[in-house]
Amino acid sequence: MKAAGFDGLTVDQLIAMKIQGVSPEYVRDLRSLGISPDVDQIVAMKIQGVDAAYVRGLKDGGLQPNIDQLIAMKIQGVTPDYVRALHAQGLQPDADNLVAMRIQGVTPEYVRDIQALGLKPSIDLCRKNETPKKIGMAR
Repeated sequence: MKAAGFDGLTVDQLIAMKIQGVSPEYVRDLRSLGISPDVDQIVAMKIQGVDAAYVRGLKDGGLQPNIDQLIAMKIQGVTPDYVRALHAQGLQPDADNLVAMRIQGVTPEYVRDIQALGLKPSIDLCRKNETPKKIGMAR
């Protein structure tokens, strides 16, 4: 792991990384995408299934999530396909809004159906304590 940039690891950290399958290649792949997690973060990323392909897919969708956002998005089921589908509906949510939308069950189909009613949702739909008039749900 030293060659992958982790120096001075404790025995517990080495064991945690080994148990979760964190390899030097996994670390290098993430770092090549500009992701530089610490030991706890890399273990959490591996546990949740955040890999280079997932990060690349999100970045290709215009997102620049931080490590905590990557983990949260993966936990909540935000996929590159979900991001692309929302973009196709005219929404450009950031990482935090994507997590909120998935938690609340907002699907691209739901957005499409809302638009078919003549409503014009905006990304502000995810803001707390906003009324429909305030968030652009006017016809």
